[in-house]
Amino acid sequence: MVASIMLEIQQYQNQPYNLLLVHEIQNFIKGLDPLNGMTAKQFNERAYEISLEVEPRHAEKPVHFVSWFSSNFREMHFPVLIASMLFC
Repeated sequence: MVASIMLEIQQYQNQPYNLLLVHEIQNFIKGLDPLNGMTAKQFNERAYEISLEVEPRHAEKPVHFVSWFSSNFREMHFPVLIASMLFC
């Protein structure tokens, strides 16, 4: 089973892709600020705080992620996440 999956992945890895350069998308990606103006340290600290909100230590019952995410989405306006939604 694993071998057949690996062979399928390798099949696509060995094929060249004829991708066209799209300047608008390239400029959009270059303009993203995934740290949202924070330093790397601030970003890591905030990411850790969020991880504790989603999955508190020693919690008997985990937080329901979908409801947590929907109520906190505005704060987490990571451009990369929004870009992935736009270009899917």
